[in-house]
Amino acid sequence: MIFVGGLLLAYLFYTSNKNRKKLQRLANLLKGKNNTLQSQYELLHEQLEQLETSQAQIMDDARLRDRLVALISHDLRAPLTQVKMVADLLQDPLTPEAEKAGLVKALAERSEQSLGEINKVLESVRKIMRGNRPEIEAVSCYEAFEGTHKLLALDMESKGINCIPEIEPADLTVRLNPVYLQSIMRNLISNAIKFSSPGDSVTFFAYRDEDEIVLGVRNQGVGMTEEVRKKIFDEDRSYSSVGTLKEQGVGVRLLLVKEFARMNQGRVTCSTEVGKGTEIALRFPLSA
Repeated sequence: MIFVGGLLLAYLFYTSNKNRKKLQRLANLLKGKNNTLQSQYELLHEQLEQLETSQAQIMDDARLRDRLVALISHDLRAPLTQVKMVADLLQDPLTPEAEKAGLVKALAERSEQSLGEINKVLESVRKIMRGNRPEIEAVSCYEAFEGTHKLLALDMESKGINCIPEIEPADLTVRLNPVYLQSIMRNLISNAIKFSSPGDSVTFFAYRDEDEIVLGVRNQGVGMTEEVRKKIFDEDRSYSSVGTLKEQGVGVRLLLVKEFARMNQGRVTCSTEVGKGTEIALRFPLSA
C-alpha cells in the first residue's frame, strides 16, 4: 500500500513538474509574442507619426506655394505699375521737357531695381519648388530699410511722403529669409503710404524687446475702425479700400505680411485710431 502511494505521489510530482514546464514554455512563448507585438505596435505608431508629419509637410508646402504665387503676382505688379507711371509722365504732353531727362533716368533706375527684386523672388520660388525650405539668415534691418526705401522712392515722392527709420541699435539684425523680409517691409510701407495724406511722415521702426525683435510701420494717416481692422487680416476674403489719393489695391498686402510672419514664427499686432493713423508691428522670436 505504501509502495502504491509512493508511486502515485511520484506520478503526481512528475505530472505536475511536466505541466509546470509546459506552462513555463507557454508563458515564455506568450512573452516573446507580446514583445513582438509591442515592437510592431511601436513601429506602426512611429510610421503613423511619420505619415502625419509628411501630410502636415505636404499641406505646409502647398500653402507655401499658394502664398508664393500671391507674392509673385503682387511683387510683379507693384514695380511694373511704378514703371508705367513714369512712362506715362514721359508721354504726357503737359510734362515739361526740362523734367523728362530726370524721368528717363528714374525710369532706367526703377526698371533695374524692379528686375533685381523680381529675380530674387523667382530664385527663392525656384528653390522652394525643388523642395528646399526658405533660407534663413541674419539680415540687417537698416540695409533692408534702405533697399525698400529706394524701391518706393517714386511712391513717396509722388505724395510728398517722408519715410523715417527708427532702428535701435543701428546694427540690429533679424533672422529671416531676406526676400520675405523685403516683401514684408515693402508691403507695410506701401500700405502706410497709400493711406497717408500728402506731406505726412511714415516711420519704419525696429528694436529688441526682451526675447523678441519688433519691426513695423506707423503713419499719420486716416486710421481704421475696429470693423475694418478685423477685415484686413481675414484670410477667408481679401479686403481693399482706396487710398487718400484714390489709389487702388487688391487687398493682399497685409495678408501676405501676416502669412510671412507666421511662416517665421512671428505674430502681427495692429493699433489704429480713426483720423490719427495706424501702427502695424511684427514680433519675431530671437531664436527664429
